Formats: sequence, C-alpha cells, structure tokens
Amino acid sequence: GQIEKLRTDIAKATTEIDQMSKDRKMNVEALGKIKNLSDQYLLKPRLGNYQLSAAEIIEELVQKAGLPSDSGLAVKEVGLGNVIAPVGAAKSTPVLRTYTSRVVLYCDYSTLIRFIRLIEDSNPLLCVMNITVQGRPAPNVATHSVAFDMQWPIWADPDMPSKV
Repeated sequence: GQIEKLRTDIAKATTEIDQMSKDRKMNVEALGKIKNLSDQYLLKPRLGNYQLSAAEIIEELVQKAGLPSDSGLAVKEVGLGNVIAPVGAAKSTPVLRTYTSRVVLYCDYSTLIRFIRLIEDSNPLLCVMNITVQGRPAPNVATHSVAFDMQWPIWADPDMPSKV
C-alpha cells in the first residue's frame, strides 16, 4: 500500500518535473522569438525620441526606392497611438502601443507604388495608411503631392526589450 503510493507519487513528480522542463524550454524559445521580432521590427526610441528613429528609417527607404533628392521629403510626428493589449489579457497590462509618422513628398504614381511596396516589404509589422495624392499645377504635373502615415508597433514600456 504505502510503497505503491510512494511509487505513484514519484511517477507523478517525475512527470511534473519533465513537463516543467518542457515548459521552460518553450518559454525560452518564445522569448527568443519575441526578442528577434522586437529587434527587427518594433520601432525603438533614439535619445528617448521615436521621431528620430522613424525619420532615419524613412530616409533610408527613400534612398532605396530611388526617389530624387528634390522629392520635398518631410517627415512629421503624428505621435503615440492606442495601447494594444494581448488577446485575453486584462486591459491594465498593455504590451504594445503604436507610433505614427506622416510622410509628405512629391513623386509620380509608379514611384509611389514602388516606395510603398518597399516600405511594406521592409517590415511586416509596419502599416501604411491614410494615403492622399493631389495633383500639382503646371509645370509640375508629372509629380503629385503625396502624404501618408506610417505606423509602427512600439513597446508600451520602453524598457521591455531589456526585460525580454
């Protein structure tokens, strides 16, 4: 009786220990994936300022897209957006927020399409929205006045990357 109960308890404990080891391994793997996504795709502040980081990324993408230097590029801060809480989590535990910049420039349609495609290919978590295209008077009819917003996810707690 007692020996059999001890054997059963030992078997249960061994199973629990094995499961804890598997859970810990899965948690480490999940944290690794979160860290990689964070490092690659979440916007990080520079000198406590997201706008500096956003402007740098946008200028790099403008160069990659081959936009001319006279494109009139301007990057303006729209600011911090809504808190994004994880599914099923209490709203008091936000994990992510959004940061939005407005991009204004002059270009033709084909360049705009190429530029937006490049932006979306560069970061699957980045969102291009609120696109506005307006014609320009002569002699600039070949290019249009373009404005759109770019929105990145950011950590709700800026210290989160070091915690991960």
